[in-house]
Amino acid sequence: MPLIIQRDYERLKQKMEERFGHTAMKERYVTEAKLRKKQPEESLRDFGQAIEDFVP
Repeated sequence: MPLIIQRDYERLKQKMEERFGHTAMKERYVTEAKLRKKQPEESLRDFGQAIEDFVP
C-alpha cells in the first residue's frame, strides 16, 4: 500500500477515535443504553437526550 494512503488511514483512524472514543467503549455505551429506563417523571425528550449523552 502506498505510504500516503497508509498515512491518511492512520490520520482518519486517529480522528475517528478522538471523536467517537475507543472502539472497546462501544459495548459499554450499548449496554448502558439498553439498561437505561425512562423515569416516571421524565419527559421523552429528556429520556432521549440522556440516551444520546452516553456517546461523547
